[in-house]
Amino acid sequence: MGTKASKPAQADPSVIKPNSNGNSDPTLHTQASIESIEEIAEKPKNIPKLVKAIQGDNDVVNMVHTKTLRKLLCDKKGNNVHKVMQVGGFERLIELASQSHIPVRKEAILALAAATSNGTPKEVKELVEKGCILPMSQILSAPDDTAVKGGIRGLQNILRVASDHGTAEELDAIKKQVITSDGLSMMRQLRHLSTDDGLSEICSKFIDTYFE
Repeated sequence: MGTKASKPAQADPSVIKPNSNGNSDPTLHTQASIESIEEIAEKPKNIPKLVKAIQGDNDVVNMVHTKTLRKLLCDKKGNNVHKVMQVGGFERLIELASQSHIPVRKEAILALAAATSNGTPKEVKELVEKGCILPMSQILSAPDDTAVKGGIRGLQNILRVASDHGTAEELDAIKKQVITSDGLSMMRQLRHLSTDDGLSEICSKFIDTYFE
């Protein structure tokens, strides 16, 4: 279907434009191109604005701004985990990690994994209470090794924090969540079936450390 002659400058809203790296993702469908998304600078002061920006249903908008949040959460010096928690951002990231298309889920999982790495023991415990273990386990079946490794890294961080700073009961409760959410069974499969030797090794180390 061609563009109407009366609107020659209007882009086809079904087309996902390449990002700054020249890549595009055909799995995302949206009513806005990346070019039309408001740019929000990667600065801690913009965390409330970024969290507000990912509340809608537009996959590309959510992917772009979740990626920016993920980069901020990777900053070990910025206390950004606390800042995202203050504005309720992790509830939405957990939703996106559970329900969205794979590119959005991946960015949300990587953001959560960064938070489990750079957050305090109390903040990591809060992430567990908010329900981050289920999406981290579910992502292990995704056809994207980066997303899978992000899920494993998040689970590893959670178990490490519980082992180092929690009680035996708290550690056992987290292990049970990993089991009931099929995280452990998925890692057993990946250990034997993955063609990525590095991923197989990560799964083996995880299982040997916490479950055998």
